[in-house]
Amino acid sequence: MQHKKINKWIYRLISIGIAISICFGIQYIRSSWYKWTHDENFVPARLPVTAFREAPEFIAHAGGKIDGAIYTNSREAIEQAIRLGHRFIEIDFKATIGGELYGCHSKREFNVRTGRKWLGHIPMTVGMVKSVKIDGKFTPIFMREIYDILKKHPEIYLVTDKVTDYDAIIEQFPLPDQLIVETFEPNQYYEALAKGIKYVTFAGPYEEMIKVKATLAVMDEQAWNDPKIRQWVKNGNTAMFLKQENYDKLDFPLGTLAYSDTCHPRIK
Repeated sequence: MQHKKINKWIYRLISIGIAISICFGIQYIRSSWYKWTHDENFVPARLPVTAFREAPEFIAHAGGKIDGAIYTNSREAIEQAIRLGHRFIEIDFKATIGGELYGCHSKREFNVRTGRKWLGHIPMTVGMVKSVKIDGKFTPIFMREIYDILKKHPEIYLVTDKVTDYDAIIEQFPLPDQLIVETFEPNQYYEALAKGIKYVTFAGPYEEMIKVKATLAVMDEQAWNDPKIRQWVKNGNTAMFLKQENYDKLDFPLGTLAYSDTCHPRIK
């Protein structure tokens, strides 16, 4: 009887080990394929960024601050950013149960700010998202609705965050020349390019940026002290800085964007 129990646990451990090995194997094959296609120029490695280099600019972070509130990712914030003249609007996205992308920094935060704290991290349906207000007054917005707004503003770019379903992004926001997708790992970067997304950012150490041939990269303000980063920007690439305020003391050159909750579009 004791031997049977031991054998049972051995079989379980072997099964778990096999499952883990298969997962890692699939990830390795997937990573190798995306890297191979990237290296062999089956997807564009370097993209023109002249449109971003007319002047250093602010990115309206999560739509920008509105009525004292930040991180609303709301319709009202987007409409205000457009009125202020922002050409870059960053929105965090999460998916509903049915796969529709909507502005949301985190499911738990969204549920708290819409009066449904008890839902915790449980995702919503489309109907549930449409039936609530953020902080009691701001309107949640779907990616498809942002498409309807920005197709009338070809000069404005949507910067996406917190979403790696690139097929859904392409299907729900079919404006490739107005789309910038943030990625945080080489696999995500290669996959986004392989899926056909035109402007893909990368967040990682300088060595990895060079390795993946990134032309847009998200970084913190300390990176600007690195002469290699400054030269990288001078070479025609775009740095996207993750500092929200106090830009007056930073010397931003052409080719830089900066995330901001409250600042106006142009960096003076």
